[in-house]
Amino acid sequence: MCKIGLLIGTGYYGEDIMHKLPWIEKMENHEFFIASRIHPDIHLNPILTNKSLNEEFLNQIRISVSKLQDISKFNIIYESEQFDKKYTEKSINDLEEWLGISFKYIGSLDRRFYNKETQIDSRNENDLNQYITSLVEFFKTFFLENKIDIFINTIEDDVFSSVAYYTAKKLNIEILGLMWGRFPRKGIIFCKDYTEICCWNENVVKWSEIEDLYSKPTIAHENIMIKNQDHLKFISIIERMRNSMWVMNYNKFVKNIEKLINYEKFIFEKTSLLKEIKKYFKKLTRKFLIKLILDRVDYNEPFFLFPLHFTDDAQLTFREPFINQFTIIKDLARALPENHFLYVKPHPHYLGTDVKFSEIRKLRKINGIKIINPIYSPIDLIKNSKAVITINSTTGFESLVMKTPVISFGHDFYCKEDLCHIIRDFNDLPQIVNKLSNTDFKSDKDAKRFLKNVYMNTIWIETMNLDGTFALTDTDGFNIAKSLDKILEKN
Repeated sequence: MCKIGLLIGTGYYGEDIMHKLPWIEKMENHEFFIASRIHPDIHLNPILTNKSLNEEFLNQIRISVSKLQDISKFNIIYESEQFDKKYTEKSINDLEEWLGISFKYIGSLDRRFYNKETQIDSRNENDLNQYITSLVEFFKTFFLENKIDIFINTIEDDVFSSVAYYTAKKLNIEILGLMWGRFPRKGIIFCKDYTEICCWNENVVKWSEIEDLYSKPTIAHENIMIKNQDHLKFISIIERMRNSMWVMNYNKFVKNIEKLINYEKFIFEKTSLLKEIKKYFKKLTRKFLIKLILDRVDYNEPFFLFPLHFTDDAQLTFREPFINQFTIIKDLARALPENHFLYVKPHPHYLGTDVKFSEIRKLRKINGIKIINPIYSPIDLIKNSKAVITINSTTGFESLVMKTPVISFGHDFYCKEDLCHIIRDFNDLPQIVNKLSNTDFKSDKDAKRFLKNVYMNTIWIETMNLDGTFALTDTDGFNIAKSLDKILEKN
């Protein structure tokens, strides 16, 4: 039996319970200890929620929380004694020294409040330090008193999750990342500390099974792209205006919550109808302007491919906080051999609306860089490129399947020396780019064994969509529980 620590509240309202409870309730041989940011009597109170969410969906969350409370040791962080204290500057410094990670650094991971360009944090520094200190003290006690063996969580960049992660690391508690799989088919994988895939399946897989997934041009999680395309159609403005009441309800809800739990101001972003309208029209404008500067793809010319990452993805904000993808692209342009090009492809799910148009325009002015349509088939681009250059992108993983060389700056589970050309020293970049410019499109690294292992140990899921929120089905829960049982048996 393992003692497993989990968080509830990585979603605003506790909606993350919808992809945790289905497998937790099927693992009777293990003991679960929950640290919840969500206080059921507050966050899920029908009066306080004030129609900020679909009431039917809120009720499903209430039922799920109630079930979880029955089958686990359920800890509400704001009810702990650590949040009743006022910490001195010395105690804050001492705890920061114990953790071994700057509190300022932890705060800077949260994209909602910290601006990396200006390095300005919208939160009050003293209040934020009190919050982080309370969290460190809470999780230190939570992990030690419950003798947690394994901490399971998704990759999140909010302070609540980041502190839990670094406290578990400090206490040498094994961390299992519950992550999206990287194949076109929907799946989930477990990775040790988000980097080493956990193996549970001993069945043999044929390489043809993997190749069949890529028998037609594909984009992983295509449903997200379709949803965003519909959202960004000009006709959707009318519908958006009709639904504008949610902003008022949301603000009332946040105000109600913060009156009762002051620290929730570090979770919920402030918004207004004007702000939301500006945000929406900014995206529409970006979508239109990017179309005006897109370059033509020419498979007859030698090129490298750089797929832009979603700027707010925790794969960047949390895992690679010091890497700037636009700086990398500019450096790559300097390293390009004569008559070679760098194709920069905005993220297909967001059609380039997640990045500043000024950044894209600056890149396009650089000799050798071409901005291409985000909806181009990634498979055709990968197959025809000299190499794919990425940080932690799914496109890099797909390139391994296509036997196209990968240059990686990241720390994802596939970013290994025996699979990719890993860049840790930027001075190595020109030599690697030049070497790959002279290849015949085939990687000199054999990734088949690795890819088969990933495929074997991906847990295939169905999922359901509840009020726009990702949720697991009962069958998904059973399959994940069965696989996780096998992983824990080996520990």
